[in-house]
Amino acid sequence: MFSAVTLGRRRKARLRETTTQFIQRHWTNFLHFLVEDWFISAMLGFITATLSILVDVIYEYLKHCK
Repeated sequence: MFSAVTLGRRRKARLRETTTQFIQRHWTNFLHFLVEDWFISAMLGFITATLSILVDVIYEYLKHCK
């Protein structure tokens, strides 16, 4: 029978990740961060700017139609 300490060491040895795995995990997390946060923020900013310009153009058009 193995003791609890020996089993804990074996479990830790299996859970250790290599440097390559560590870098891949962080790179994946970074890409997900960019897509989830920055891309969505950029799209919201673009949509807001487009709507603002559209409203200004429509306002000027309606102002001259009077």
